[in-house]
Amino acid sequence: MGEADAVAGPAAELFGLPTLVVAQPRRNLLRTYEGPLLELCAADGTPLADVETRTPGRAYTVVTRGGGIALRIEVDTRPRSWRPHFRLTDGRGGAVGTARSRKVLPRASALELRPADGAGLLLSRTAPASPQWTVREGESALLPVLGRVTSSAYGPLHARQRYVVELGDELGSARRRFVVGSVVCLYLVRRVLGGSSAPS
Repeated sequence: MGEADAVAGPAAELFGLPTLVVAQPRRNLLRTYEGPLLELCAADGTPLADVETRTPGRAYTVVTRGGGIALRIEVDTRPRSWRPHFRLTDGRGGAVGTARSRKVLPRASALELRPADGAGLLLSRTAPASPQWTVREGESALLPVLGRVTSSAYGPLHARQRYVVELGDELGSARRRFVVGSVVCLYLVRRVLGGSSAPS
C-alpha cells in the first residue's frame, strides 16, 4: 500500500475495516435530542465514531470515540443550481477530496467523488427505487465494483436511516475514508439539505 493510500492517527483503525454502518442514533421521541447527527459502527454494532454538527450547521466532523478527529466535511454554500457540493479534509486539514451530487435536491441518484489523489469514483444507485448503491471508477456497468452501500429504514415509523458500507480490498484506507465520508454526504443530501424525511 502506497503512502497516498494510508491513513494514520485516530482514523487508521476506523477506515481500515471492510464494513462500516452509518446510521442515525436511536433516540427517545419524547425528549429533545442533543446527541450526534450520525453514528459510525462496526458490522457487529459496536459504536466507533460520531458525526457531529458544527455551528452554523454547514460543517460536520467525524470524531472517534477516543476523541480524535477522523474527518471533516464542509458544505459548499455557493449557488450550484441546488446540486450540493462537499469538501472533505482530514483531522489536520489536509485535502481528502470533494463530492458533488449529480442531481438537484432533494433526490440524488449519484455522487461524483474526486479524491485529492488518485482516480475519481462514482457512488451511484443501481436503480431509481433500489436501496443498493455501488462504488466504481466510472459509469460503465462493466467496471469492477469497489464497494457497495445498502440503505434501510428502522425505528418508530421507519423514520431512521441506516447505510451499510461494504468496501473491497482494492480500496486503500485513504479511499475507504473518502467513500465513507461520501456516504455521510449522501445522507446529508437526501435527509438534511433536501429536507426529506422519507425513507427512500
